[in-house]
Amino acid sequence: MLLKIHSIFLAFVFFTCKPAENNVIGQNTNIDPTEELKSIQDKPLSVIQTLGVTIGERIPPPIGYKRNKLEESSFENHLRNLKLKPEGSEVLYYNGATKHNNDVYVAVIDLPIGNKDLHQCADAVMRLRAEYFWNNGEYDKI
Repeated sequence: MLLKIHSIFLAFVFFTCKPAENNVIGQNTNIDPTEELKSIQDKPLSVIQTLGVTIGERIPPPIGYKRNKLEESSFENHLRNLKLKPEGSEVLYYNGATKHNNDVYVAVIDLPIGNKDLHQCADAVMRLRAEYFWNNGEYDKI
């Protein structure tokens, strides 16, 4: 079964990145920040790496940004390294039925979700956090 990536993961990608050196809007005093923002908005933010097998590999930082260094044991690093199904994998419901609007997903996390209707949006994130604690032996934090 598959677990879909929601907007929270896209937000994760942006919040765990920072502007590359000398690429912060408004820091170039020779250019009006409004004009600088317009020129950046006209460019694509990123290109999905279809062969990437983790979130960090499949979803690069936006153009002009770089990944923040993360502690190996951090939750952010755990999310960045979640394994993904191959590009084009269908999103499935708990009962095996295919979700018909698959064109709205960038990637599908490779995790079993069982055969009961237990995963909604927030449940998926709570599960990821609980598994992170479980894998680190921090059972009291679950």
